[in-house]
Amino acid sequence: MKNVVQTGFCGGGGETNLSSPLEFLGGLESVESESLLTKGGKTLASLGNGGGTEVPEGLLTKKKAAFTLAEVLITLGIIGVVAAMTLPAVITNVQKKVVENQLKVFNTTINNAFRMAQVEHGGKFDDWIPSYYSYSFAEMREWLGEYLFPYIKYSDVSDCRAENMVGSDNIVQDGICFHMANGALIWTHIDVNGGDLTYYVNGKTQINPRNSFQFQFAKTNKKSEFVEPYIQYWNGDKASLTSGGTWGCYKGCTNCGYCTKIIQLNNWEIPDDYPW
Repeated sequence: MKNVVQTGFCGGGGETNLSSPLEFLGGLESVESESLLTKGGKTLASLGNGGGTEVPEGLLTKKKAAFTLAEVLITLGIIGVVAAMTLPAVITNVQKKVVENQLKVFNTTINNAFRMAQVEHGGKFDDWIPSYYSYSFAEMREWLGEYLFPYIKYSDVSDCRAENMVGSDNIVQDGICFHMANGALIWTHIDVNGGDLTYYVNGKTQINPRNSFQFQFAKTNKKSEFVEPYIQYWNGDKASLTSGGTWGCYKGCTNCGYCTKIIQLNNWEIPDDYPW
């Protein structure tokens, strides 16, 4: 029994008697393919001897998507506007993170150093400062050389002074300066009230809420074992840390003494309302 296959290539049509599928496949090989021809502005696809099928011009041609120069320029302009709006905030956040990290590291480093001094020398700050008065540079150098310098990495020890506005008076305090390994500048001195220490992030004695951060030791508590944020004269009211006055932390502050305490109370992170 033969298979009857209906064929209709290119308008030919008709029945073909095939004894097997192999005969059908062999028949396909006999069909001659002609190349694509272009006629009358249209592409003609012909197979075998029977007619042809007209294909619209361009159907067989793939177009590649592309942007025009105007579209590219408009896109770049939009990106530039967005960057200009967001970049200052990004830079500010990065700067804050740098300060936060430095303060955390410094607080840990300075206190670990004095803990090691306690292990070696015994006692506390009150034992190491037998009498409270304004130390000279030579006396501060000797004191630091015994209780701090052996336990930290430092450089560039120098005689320096710090000018602080106390009310309407400009108070000049003698002190000693040195640099930490990260480039930050440390100013410190001891007077009748105890020890003061200021950490300058950029290595320069510029007083503002972004750069100068004050600490104290053996000050409000003579028996204190640790360096802590400056809180002398603080009444314990959190709101007063940012109020005006000599020690308040606010935009344009001249002493900025309580800025460190504000950050410490926020787990050593700069709060959103900080006067940056």
